[in-house]
Amino acid sequence: MKKKSHKFLYIAIIIVLCIIIAGLFLQLRISTYQNNFLQIDLKVKELTKTLNLPLIEEKEIRGRFFLPELQQEKTLSIPFDYPLDTLLLQIQEELSLRLVKIHQLEEKDSKDQYQILAKVGSESRTTHTLRFILKKIKIALLIDDFGYSKGGVVDVFLEDLNIPFTISVIPGTP
Repeated sequence: MKKKSHKFLYIAIIIVLCIIIAGLFLQLRISTYQNNFLQIDLKVKELTKTLNLPLIEEKEIRGRFFLPELQQEKTLSIPFDYPLDTLLLQIQEELSLRLVKIHQLEEKDSKDQYQILAKVGSESRTTHTLRFILKKIKIALLIDDFGYSKGGVVDVFLEDLNIPFTISVIPGTP
């Protein structure tokens, strides 16, 4: 009987030690990740301060249950008079100076907005997603004489604008 109880005791001690070691290992991974995240977050805040762009939105995404991985998404507005030709290079240089790994850096120029997407983090993980957005302004001044045309060219032209507009007809034509 004593041998069985000793055997059970040894197995219980080994199981408890394995649980403690696993817990300590998990705690070490969590604290290391949080420390890396905070260092990168500080560098990203320095970048946004250096570029002096207004912050539109900031959200934090938490992942995984046992290994909580934080990810932060920041959306910054690019002022209309900001020099766009050097902005992408400036972002890349500022991140490189701060020793932040750039996982993705791309620009998209669509009809409605100009956007730079930067995904940065440590060597193995993306921790921050930065979106730099310039909403394009639409201004049009149209002065034309369509004459007495009843053709489809005028209709197609006006339908293609796809923005709110006002039509003024100047009276006085015969």
